[in-house]
Amino acid sequence: MVRFVALLVAATFVVLTSAVKSEFWKETTRITKPGLLSSVVEGWKCNHCELQSWNRNVCRLLYHLGGDTSLRNSDYFGVEVCTKAPEEVMEAAKSEMREKASSVDSKGKRAAAAAEVGAEEREERAKGMKQAKLPGTSNKPVLKIKADNAVSDCFDATATPHSAVDNVYFRTMIECIQAAGPE
Repeated sequence: MVRFVALLVAATFVVLTSAVKSEFWKETTRITKPGLLSSVVEGWKCNHCELQSWNRNVCRLLYHLGGDTSLRNSDYFGVEVCTKAPEEVMEAAKSEMREKASSVDSKGKRAAAAAEVGAEEREERAKGMKQAKLPGTSNKPVLKIKADNAVSDCFDATATPHSAVDNVYFRTMIECIQAAGPE
């Protein structure tokens, strides 16, 4: 069983690393070391400065080769800049880092724009909705309609069944949120 798990982990690693195609892996040599439960941990060694890394994240490799600290993520601790890489490799790595950074920025901007459009749509939908008036009750105010719509949109976006509102934990959560009130 242990051997099967080790083989499964190794096969998964090969699939994941082969899915990430980058020309910069040719600047490294694949290395291995023994891991837990008879497994093998794979990493890379820089062909220019001999630095060894056990993290197969291509962004860390790009930072190592390019060394542009302005494009570095905060979780790149332990990654040193290669001072022996050829200038054309350094420039190409910096260029790819900039491209990845701009891609992340544009995704964030699109998400913010979508959230803004969603808020406007919910506002318009709440204003246009008419609640059926039951005998002895009053119509819901617009804020309550907006709250109902927001919960419904959240359920739809996360593929949560609407019957979750019948769960005792959901009701407890809502009661706690109501008791906490706005800050």
